[in-house]
Amino acid sequence: METADQKLRKGTYNPNEGQALWWSMYDRLIFDSAGLNPTEYTYFTERLGENGKTRADTNVKANGQIPTGMKFEATMLEWFYVPNAAKTAAEIQNMTDAFRTGWFIFNITSKSNQLELPMTQAWGNPFPIVLNQVSNELYGRSGYTGRWELPIPIVLAADTSFDATINFSVAPNASLDTDLIYLCMVGPLVTLQ
Repeated sequence: METADQKLRKGTYNPNEGQALWWSMYDRLIFDSAGLNPTEYTYFTERLGENGKTRADTNVKANGQIPTGMKFEATMLEWFYVPNAAKTAAEIQNMTDAFRTGWFIFNITSKSNQLELPMTQAWGNPFPIVLNQVSNELYGRSGYTGRWELPIPIVLAADTSFDATINFSVAPNASLDTDLIYLCMVGPLVTLQ
């Protein structure tokens, strides 16, 4: 039986029991209208350090799967759109059209899709119009956020293979090339490490 002092010494990390953390597993994609498949973008397939991915790009530890000794329970998804430059009114319309026709799919290998969600449902109306005070043109330069609280958490056990994809019915316009979209899965991470 534990003493009161021993109980007080337990925290997030307990020796021989691993640890539980509130975690954000994130990855980013880059728009490329001339890429191999410019209507489909997949997350979590390249780990940190692979193909030049740095902490600014991802914190994924294993390509397309939860590593051995870990379990992750996603309770919320968050998207962050970061444009590469200020946008004209026509470019803002391109962004809006792309997201209006886009679908998000979360897939666990060998299972039915865990989530299929139109991007408009995830984002709402994400692109506020900003007036350039010098030229009176419309443009946006800030990042935009979409958030979806999962009514049923997606639980990814150790060694579970998965990916997340955004599909567009048409390729985003070249004016969006090098724009970034981050996807964060937020929830408890339990690890023996």
